[in-house]
Amino acid sequence: KAMEVVLDGRVKFVPERYAQTYLDWLSEKRDWCISRQLWWGHRIPVWRAWSDQASAAELAIRIKTYMHDAGVSTSEYSLQVNDSSFDVFCCAGTDLAESALRAFETFLKSYIPPIGSELTEVPGFVGAKHAANELFTKCASFEQDPDVLDTWFSSQLWPHSTFGWPDKTPELAYYYPTSTLVTSRDIITLWVARMVISGLYNMGDVPFKHVYITPKLLDGFGETMSKSKGNGVDPLDIIDLYGTDALRFVIVSACGETQDSRLPVANVCPHCQELVPVKQEHMYLRTKKLACPKCKKPFRPGGPWPEDDPELPTAKQGSERFELGRNFANKMWNAARFILMNLDGYTPGVVKQSELPIEDRWILSRLATTIQAVTASLEGYRFSEVARLIYDFTWTEFCDWYIEMAKGRFKDPASQASVQRVLVGVLDGILKLVQPVMPFVAESIWQALNEAAFERGLPSPDPAAESVVIAPWPSLSSDWQDQAMETRFARMQELVRIVREVRNRYMVDGRTPLDLYVRCTETVAADLRSLSTFLILLAGVGKLECGPDVKKPSQAATQVNPEFEAYVSLKGLIDPVEEVKRLDKQLAEKTKQMEATKKKLANADFVARAPKEVVEQQHQQVAELEQQIRVLGETIGELKAG
Repeated sequence: KAMEVVLDGRVKFVPERYAQTYLDWLSEKRDWCISRQLWWGHRIPVWRAWSDQASAAELAIRIKTYMHDAGVSTSEYSLQVNDSSFDVFCCAGTDLAESALRAFETFLKSYIPPIGSELTEVPGFVGAKHAANELFTKCASFEQDPDVLDTWFSSQLWPHSTFGWPDKTPELAYYYPTSTLVTSRDIITLWVARMVISGLYNMGDVPFKHVYITPKLLDGFGETMSKSKGNGVDPLDIIDLYGTDALRFVIVSACGETQDSRLPVANVCPHCQELVPVKQEHMYLRTKKLACPKCKKPFRPGGPWPEDDPELPTAKQGSERFELGRNFANKMWNAARFILMNLDGYTPGVVKQSELPIEDRWILSRLATTIQAVTASLEGYRFSEVARLIYDFTWTEFCDWYIEMAKGRFKDPASQASVQRVLVGVLDGILKLVQPVMPFVAESIWQALNEAAFERGLPSPDPAAESVVIAPWPSLSSDWQDQAMETRFARMQELVRIVREVRNRYMVDGRTPLDLYVRCTETVAADLRSLSTFLILLAGVGKLECGPDVKKPSQAATQVNPEFEAYVSLKGLIDPVEEVKRLDKQLAEKTKQMEATKKKLANADFVARAPKEVVEQQHQQVAELEQQIRVLGETIGELKAG
């Protein structure tokens, strides 16, 4: 039955491959030792009875008789008879009343039947006291086994025992079966399978619908973290160093489909806070003294040392990986602070799509798309994807792009109210999305936002919830999604990145405008002209020319895109000789890459066996490389010609 509920989909594993681990173990049906000598757990429900004078078989008859008189069904216990030692073992259900067992023991010890009477066995036999003999003239005892059941026997009852089972409580009726079990892959057989078995047996239904198997966090060497090794990370240390939400965000980011995630561990120097990487020779408490490479002072590496060292301070352990989460929390806080500082005169109002400028329509389209994607990822247990989506939208699109585009509109009375409502509405949506991952920073910003803009929301404002914890999940109608708009902005953003990259590569001062020439179709050119304000603002573009007839200027950095060729004029700003050397190296790499791809496509076995879309992707890559090689060759020739 436990196998059937997984095979027919009543219990689903995420990732799906772990269902096979569960099925393989159940199909083996191996014997299993249930006894443990521990101080805790459910005591084994087996009682031993014996008599110095009675045979075990005769004693068993008396036990059955007593059980019958006590109203205990034969389905609630079982007997094992050992004639050689005059023992009878009674395994009774855990719902057998303790008082009944104690009463039976008293009966065995106190009942002395008349001497010489005979045992009468007839159908419907009702009680030892009506068929007395010498069997119980001397009954030694009736004792429960001292051992306890294996820990997993108790744990398998968790989904229903916590709600009051075996009593029929309101909580049990409401909450059972539960929705999701979150656990580790190494206890699929020990715990998950047994919870399903006991749930089906005791409740007649599965204990949960989904089983989410978490990733395993390893150290930088791929070893399991443990205190004895000294390669683990104390979460309290991480919270002290980076913050609670930084810890949560990074752990959620690590919850991918691969199930194993490496987290390099470092000793935090107690003198200067420098991170000193943990090496394998430091593990298992083998290294008792280290010197910080920065401040040169000695310390003892972190670990579960049995006692303090009077001479050396002990390092805490951390990982620079958590800087990602800390920096993200800071980014959100700084963005929120900027918005709050620019809410003077804020008034709630309806945000009408038809009245919004292009940048507002773009960010609201991206918000609607992100809400949809995050919701789907949460429902699919793709937690690393949740973290990535929220990070990319908040940091890159909202903070780096939209806020920069919106800054100038605060000073314009005609646009101030509109941009405030959009900023507040988008920030409100971000806080709701990020709350499950980073609840503390979300709540802090939420409370500050409630003071400045209590009525807010998209497209119509409503009073905000007292806490983000109880706020409704964000929603924005698909009517706000505009894929064409997102494509136009993505193209503009790519051009901004190209110009910025050229500026950084050649160390051109940010105040020096760079002329941009884009060879593209007239449709793309029209889109770029409509967004020229942002190209000038965000990339420092001076002159912009775009269209199908655009000519490449001399001494220009070139970038090839499937939709356009971009030329950034560097005349008078670069050394042509050095640039030719750099482009020659790049040309050689592209040529080598193209030859390798063509060789793969020339392999008949590869073309026959590879999926159609993979083969098509390789052909497309060849075409793009050929175009890039052509442009590189032209650029090199122009630079050499002067």
